[in-house]
Order: sequence, then C-alpha cells, then structure tokens
Amino acid sequence: MKLILKEYLRSLKERDELDRILPDLLSQMGANVFVSPIRGRREYGVDVACFGKLENDEVEKIYLFSIKSGDLTRNVWDGNSDQSLRQSMNEIFDVFIQRRIPVQYRGKEIVVCPCFGGNNLIQDEITGFMDRYLKLNEISFSIWDGDKLAGFIQDYFLREDIAPDDIKSLLRKSLAMVDEPEISILHFKKLVKHLFSRKMKSKDDYLTVFRQIYIYTSILWIWARNENNTESAYISSEFVILHAWNSYKKYIGDKKIRGNCPVYQQLISLIMLHMRISEEYIQRAIIPLSQEKYLLSSSIGLSSVDINLKLFDILSRVSLLGIWNSWLYQRVNEEHKDFLANRHYDLTNLVWGVIVNNSSLYSPYMDNQIIDISIAMIFLRSSKDINTNNMIGWLNQIIDNCAFCLNQRRRHITTINNYRDLIDFIEFSGDRNKFEKLTSASAFYPYLFLFLSQLKGELGTNRISSIKEKLLPHCNFQVFFFNHISEDYLYNNEEIHGATLPNVDVSSPEKFLEQLNFEVNNQKENFENISAIKHGFYPIALLACRHYRLPVPINFFLTGDSN
Repeated sequence: MKLILKEYLRSLKERDELDRILPDLLSQMGANVFVSPIRGRREYGVDVACFGKLENDEVEKIYLFSIKSGDLTRNVWDGNSDQSLRQSMNEIFDVFIQRRIPVQYRGKEIVVCPCFGGNNLIQDEITGFMDRYLKLNEISFSIWDGDKLAGFIQDYFLREDIAPDDIKSLLRKSLAMVDEPEISILHFKKLVKHLFSRKMKSKDDYLTVFRQIYIYTSILWIWARNENNTESAYISSEFVILHAWNSYKKYIGDKKIRGNCPVYQQLISLIMLHMRISEEYIQRAIIPLSQEKYLLSSSIGLSSVDINLKLFDILSRVSLLGIWNSWLYQRVNEEHKDFLANRHYDLTNLVWGVIVNNSSLYSPYMDNQIIDISIAMIFLRSSKDINTNNMIGWLNQIIDNCAFCLNQRRRHITTINNYRDLIDFIEFSGDRNKFEKLTSASAFYPYLFLFLSQLKGELGTNRISSIKEKLLPHCNFQVFFFNHISEDYLYNNEEIHGATLPNVDVSSPEKFLEQLNFEVNNQKENFENISAIKHGFYPIALLACRHYRLPVPINFFLTGDSN
C-alpha cells in the first residue's frame, strides 16, 4: 500500500492537490492548522502552518510547510522562478517568522518543513542550506518527502482500526482496474458504502470518515489521471458526494449549517474535489473536440448507440458542472466572482457548442435522456448568453426527429433502459403490440412540452399535442415529483421512491401548466423537505437524479404560481 501512496503523492500537483491533502493529514494527526492555502493571498513562503505534537514531539511546536510537487530537483530548489523552494525558505525566515506567527504561538519552537510529493534528489544542497540557518537561529528543519507523507497517510488514514483489510483491498482493486471503469467503480462504491456504514457519533468520527474518503477519492483520481482514463474517478466522486451528504444530514439534524464547522468544511472539500475532477475531465476530453462538427461524436466510437448515449451523458456532465459553478458563485467572496462569472460564460458556450456540433443530441433514443436535457435546460436558462430562440430551435428539432421516427416506427424513443436491449431495438420495425409496449409511458414528451410552454415555443407544443393525439394515444404522459420517502432514499437509491402525475394534459399549454401547478402546490412540502434543497445544496439533488437516472422533479421548473 505504501508504494501506491508514494506513486500517488509523486503525481500530485502543488496547487489544489498536495496543498489540499496536507492540512487534512495534519488535523488528523492532532495538530491545529492555522494557515491553509487561499488562492490570491500572499503566503511569504508558507503554504500550510500548524501547531501541535508531530513526529513523536515531547512539546508542541510550530510547523511551517513550504510545498512543491514531484521530486525535489535542483531546478525546483533554486531555479530562476520566484516560486523556487529556496526563495520560499528565505521568505519564511525574512518575513513570516518575524511578522506572521500568531500571538498565541510566539516564543514556541519552530520547525521549517520543505514538503514535496516525490524524492529528495539534492540532499547536499538542501542540507548545506539548513546547516547555515541552524547555526544562526533557534529553528529546526524536517524534510517531508513522499516517503514520509506516505507513512503518515498509512498511519492515520489506513490504520487497521479505521481501514481494515477489506477497505484497503477494495481500494487496490479499484486502482488496478481504472482501465475497466465499470469494474473499478464497482469496487470503489463498495468501499464507500463500507466506510459510511461505520457508526459515527462524535464530530471526530465524522471528520475521520470524511477525511478518509477525500484521500481515497483523490488517490483514485490521480491514479486514473496517470492512466489517462478518469471515468472511474468521475462516477465514483458523484457517488461519494451523495453518500457524504446522506451522512452529513444526519450530523446536522435540524440544526442550521455553520460555515466554520470542520465537518461542513470537509463536505465542501469533497464537493470541490468532485468539481476539479469534472473540470479536468471536460478540459481533457470535451473542450478540444467541442467546436468542430462531429469531432466529439467521432471520438466516441462507431456504434450509433454508443455515440448517442455518451453525448447525452456528456451534456448533463458539463451542464451540472455549470450548475455547481453558479452555486459556488453565490458563496464566494467578491474577489472570486469575476473568475466564476467568466467560467459560467465559457461553460454555457461549451454546452451549446456540444449541442450544435453533434446531431445525435437532436435524436434521443431513450425516454430517460430527458434527465440530461432537463439538467441542460436548468443550466442554459440560468445564462443570459444563450438566445431563447436557439433553445426553442433545438427542442423543436428534437420533436421533429421524434415524430419522424414514430411514423417510421424505427429508432424512436423507448422505455428500454438496458444497453443490450437497446442495441437490438434500434433495428426493430415491428408489430403494433410491441410498438405500444415500448412506448407505453413517457416523461420525455411532457417535459419537452413544459420547456416549450415556458419558452413560448408554440410550434413545438402544437407538434407534441399532435404526436400524443395521432401517434401515441396509448402512451401515459407523466411527470415526476419527490414523495414523502424520497429524502430517505434519494442519496443511496436503496428503495424506489418518488411519485408520478399520470396522464398529463398536453392539449394546450394553459391546461398543462394549470394541472402541473396544482400538483406542484400539493407536493411542495415533499420537495422542500429534501435536505439538499432545504439547506441550499440543490445541485446534490440534481446530481442524484443524474447518477441514479431519476427524472428531475417538476418543482425545479414550476413554483405552483399560475403567473
């Protein structure tokens, strides 16, 4: 296990990776972390600082860490950049120790710690530097290289009482199979369930589990990134967020969320990790292929089914990252808002570029692909950068293609959810009975009818009314709501939950909206009792819908107000 940890640490970047892991490790070791990385703040050489007993200390000491990624080479130590480790060391002695030590810790022994994820390749140079300062100051040094960090992670996150052999075995299996994402995900999900099944009573219990799952998810991500296949890390991190929230809601109970609560901060760290995994996936796999016609489609494979399913999956991934970005915008300081506003603009253009350059997104195969379209609509409608007529045009083209396929009785939207059955169905052109069975119910058409009604897309709503009357009179058009047990099962999917409003009336937008608003009012309490909604973490509810393939509840689109 230590070899895996050393390889993982060596691969970590400095920003948002190694400097995110270290504070959690120090806290788990019992130290009080009083400096953590904050982007944009002058650090004076210190990335992380803590006070406590580490490395078998007899007394509490101040530990000052200057962090670099990878191996410590001559260039990293004393290169031309202002970011060299030697320059950071000088700033620690010249400024931080003189002016930045908190009052309550002044006079305490100081340990300066060069920290890096790899190996020390310049032992003589760094030893000479330390010897010179040791003669001049009452300060000691401790080199925290990849080997030492791996040992501490093993001692504090993988020790037997909190990580028995079966957890370590599942982690190793998940890492070994990152090139077979479905198998890797299966092992990691077992690990997550095992970890969150532990009885947690105190704040420290929750902190330990949350820090453990952060480390394990980060290890999986870095391992997968090194293998250039982050699919397992992405899906697994979704699963982690859902189970972390399911655990966190039990911790807070009926209390209000407090931003300074350590468990809350760990939850935010997990969300930020998921966002970074999502961002990297998009940067590597989507953006380079998004702005040319069919380039993204052709990169997926030759099968039309594979292309179709993956493109709708990509659509909701990018859109959900945009929703997380908007959520984060409401919670950050003013200094970060411009960056997030620009990111929102970029993600909006990316979503639209994926749509217009890949015709499969105009021809869905499965009824549950309305989930991906719904998440995209929530994101796109939050942006001022997309013309309403463009959205109407996209939805109208989908409806036209659906009508054509229904008339042909080939490649039309179906209730089939199984991949193999879908492959067989694509070439199907069968009898009336089988057609009616495969189109017996639909959430797809009523949700499209809702979007077009709200966008004033009269041509599209008329077309859906005609489809219902002439081509699908037997089909039960229905929409989805959370019900009284959804809060118990939304995040773990252990039981079927939710409620549908059947046989919705699509004869006119007025009747349709009146019917839905009436039911939205009836179901409002169930929706507002969803903890992720109640506490302002609504993207988690949407993530659950995407991950477990649940229709997005109508309450996300209607308030119950007829106006």
